[in-house]
Amino acid sequence: MTVELQPGETAAGVDARHPHEKDTPRQRLLRLGFLALLAGGLVLWTQLRKPRDLVIELDLAAAMPGELSEVDLLVTREGHLLSRTVLNFDHAGAPQILRNELRAKPGTAELEADLVYRSRPTRRTRAQIELDVSKPARVAAERAE
Repeated sequence: MTVELQPGETAAGVDARHPHEKDTPRQRLLRLGFLALLAGGLVLWTQLRKPRDLVIELDLAAAMPGELSEVDLLVTREGHLLSRTVLNFDHAGAPQILRNELRAKPGTAELEADLVYRSRPTRRTRAQIELDVSKPARVAAERAE
């Protein structure tokens, strides 16, 4: 079986009589609108996934910060390490509030703080924290006994 093509038709059935005919302004506008929407969606998606500078504050007021010699902070998310910070202090001890900055995506994370005292056993504090760009995540260390 053979099919005869009419003048100006191709095998795909597209009219090839005017291959250099320009797009109408409406087609151009629709094409530009689609590309703008696609580009805007990609920019928004990358902004949502981008790591941010986040702050965690560890309140040591109840943990007798003057007696601390070392603090080991671990921040994890779903078992993956986001940040580990080891801070050593001299005889004056630790400040009342420790600020730790990390670069990560906002969301829920786990904080583990090991407080090493000069004359007491090491204390461990664990907490679920919400990392947010607008405010620091604040955790109070457990009271030293």
